[in-house]
Amino acid sequence: MKSQTTKDSPPQFIIIGRYDPEITLKSRPVRLHFQSLVCQHLSQRFSISHLPLKVEKKWDSFITYLPNQMAARLEKIEEILRTTFGVDRFYLAKIFASTNKEKIKEYLYQEYHQEIKKKTFAVRVKVRPKGIIHHQQLEAELGGVLYPLSKGVNLEHPEVLIRLWLDLEKKVTYFILKEVKGPAGYPYGSSRTALVLFSGGIDSPVAAWLAARKGLHLNFFLLNQAGKEQLKLVQKEIQSFYDRWLKPEPSFLYIAEGKEVREIIKTIPPRYRSFVFKYLLYRWAYYLSQKEGIPILVSGESLNQVSTQTPSVLATCQSDQPEGVLIFRPLSGLTKREIINRARTIGTLSLSEQLPEYCLKSKEGSITKANKKLLKELETKFFPTFTDKLPKLRYRKISLQTKD
Repeated sequence: MKSQTTKDSPPQFIIIGRYDPEITLKSRPVRLHFQSLVCQHLSQRFSISHLPLKVEKKWDSFITYLPNQMAARLEKIEEILRTTFGVDRFYLAKIFASTNKEKIKEYLYQEYHQEIKKKTFAVRVKVRPKGIIHHQQLEAELGGVLYPLSKGVNLEHPEVLIRLWLDLEKKVTYFILKEVKGPAGYPYGSSRTALVLFSGGIDSPVAAWLAARKGLHLNFFLLNQAGKEQLKLVQKEIQSFYDRWLKPEPSFLYIAEGKEVREIIKTIPPRYRSFVFKYLLYRWAYYLSQKEGIPILVSGESLNQVSTQTPSVLATCQSDQPEGVLIFRPLSGLTKREIINRARTIGTLSLSEQLPEYCLKSKEGSITKANKKLLKELETKFFPTFTDKLPKLRYRKISLQTKD
């Protein structure tokens, strides 16, 4: 694939990206497919952001040339790369059209002689193909150009790190300006479709992000128990999450009004309410899963974090799980602090913290042990006909729109 630059307007910068290492361990057909998906997603995301950039797929990397006029939009370009699943890391580099050692020395002095003054530094060089030039000897020679101006060489913790990649076949040297981590993982949508049980709290967006990083294509389900206020806040949060991490792949938000659930909950002794709500939430989700043909449910539960997340309660709540439906709990082994830190990193924490606490708390506390016998007793006494109504339950399906 040809870059869109010309001899009259050579590219000033290049982005060199790396795929998640797990992708490179796949069989050749799967690896090529996953790498193609990563590049395809990047191209789509650049396009909807009005960035006329081409992504070139290589065996162990991908590259994007940045014409001079694109430098002004570098922040947006980096944001897209940081939020595209399958990108392990990427490097922003300045292109120098020569591998001649003396010319590199001149350019090195020109670019770094001011920055290096009274600071420690180190020079790191990679050469392709390997074995033609001894990189350590070249590092010493290039470092010698700047050494008299500096505070000295520090190979472990330099104040200024200068990185060069020499491509001897193309006769090009790349001066690495920045290394940035991506989200890694598998390309989004490379696996099955999943339905995220989304409350809008801190946990469910993090669970959604981890599920997306495993290649699942996400839709969202809200059992709206608090009316318009909850719906407005949750829609805002989901749309923000979608815009940053999932677009332009189409996703849907399924909304079921929880009026009947709230009426049932009011009649139940307080210490059983959280348990029954979770059970009914799962019954709704099973119905929706089968109705829409979505085989995976993603939950933000973390084992033993709260009373409704003990092994006993979770096992009982999911006891009516249909055959062929998988419940995926990506937060199960994480602590609350780890979940909060991840929410902050992926940008969902501030919106999650705006939502009021909608969970059903009781002064008496909630049960931490449950079984089918207890569930049957509560169902018989308090909601004997509710589960019979499941085929008649209504829900709305809202498309999440791609925004520029």
